[in-house]
Amino acid sequence: MDAPCLQSAQAAETTCETTLGTFILHQPMSITPSRSHTNSNKKQSNDQNSHCSSPSYFFLPAKSESPSSPKLFDELIEQILSWIHPSNVIRFRALSRVMDARITSSLHFARLNLTRFLELPLARAASYTQSDMDKLFWNHWPKNYQRIYATVYLNTTYKIQWNHLITESTIPPLIGLMQTLSHLDLTDSNLIGSIPEPLYTLINLKFLSLAVNKLSGTISPDIGNLKNLTHLYLETNNFSGTIPTTIGNLHKLEYLYLHSSPQLTGPIPEALSNCTLLQRLTLRDNALTGQIPPSLFRNCRNLHLVYLYGNRLTGPIPREIGTSGGLTQLKLNGNLLWGDVPRELLVMVPQMVECDLRFNQLTVSEESREGIVLGPVFQI
Repeated sequence: MDAPCLQSAQAAETTCETTLGTFILHQPMSITPSRSHTNSNKKQSNDQNSHCSSPSYFFLPAKSESPSSPKLFDELIEQILSWIHPSNVIRFRALSRVMDARITSSLHFARLNLTRFLELPLARAASYTQSDMDKLFWNHWPKNYQRIYATVYLNTTYKIQWNHLITESTIPPLIGLMQTLSHLDLTDSNLIGSIPEPLYTLINLKFLSLAVNKLSGTISPDIGNLKNLTHLYLETNNFSGTIPTTIGNLHKLEYLYLHSSPQLTGPIPEALSNCTLLQRLTLRDNALTGQIPPSLFRNCRNLHLVYLYGNRLTGPIPREIGTSGGLTQLKLNGNLLWGDVPRELLVMVPQMVECDLRFNQLTVSEESREGIVLGPVFQI
């Protein structure tokens, strides 16, 4: 191809698309010129080959026996396509099966196309918010593009905050390739489907939020692999099944928000008491059953907020609750709890900002409340 023609093809995406469209419409089924074509007037051939806009410009030399011709043809098409923006090149997959395979399967082509429009990133230690390319990664790109984008352009990313995705989408399994991630925030991103297993391999994560989405399915026991997590937000989804006991492996966990999944059933795992650094625990508005584990308060002495309301919890309030000396917010309302409220809890009420025990079968004896001014924060 003449240099001016190549420069023109590289100059603008529209030029590439027009040239490619003209070629596809006029290109014969075989790239080898027919006998009648090879015997045609040389002047006519030269005239045709002298203009970039002529469809015949793209015909290869008449050497049907040359094994390099198909390869040269493929390389030419690849170069032209690679100059079309990644947001538009996908639509050319419909032109032929060969193009479909190249655009949707070739890692080489995906890398070539992306390098035309993106620069290699530096390490992103600071917050990295969503770009237009990120939206393509989530919503439109085939797996070959996702893989190159994840491994080449996001492989040094530490913090990602992608919120408010335009269309419903699943979490790409290839997110597991971003092993440097320590902060992943996908809050309110219109996500559907289940949590892909590769996400549980991001062992460097300290912060994970998948809150306020439409995620469903069970929470995998593999969540216990994320042992560096300090903040875990999974609230307001459609999870089902039970809370895996392996959540007790998250020994560094400080904040656990796992509420508002009405199909989340089963007991509060006893193993949760292994998360001794817990400060905030909210499991409200699920369908949890069983008793409140006494070890939860005995071991997790840094708790200052506990929301367990709106479940089907039974049994008495454990006396061990008094060992959580910093507890300031407690809401157990709307369960099936019964028995006398332990004095160990009542003595903490004056320092609390809320203590809601309503809509249970609880009582307060005169002996338990003797000498304690409960005040308006105490509701029963």
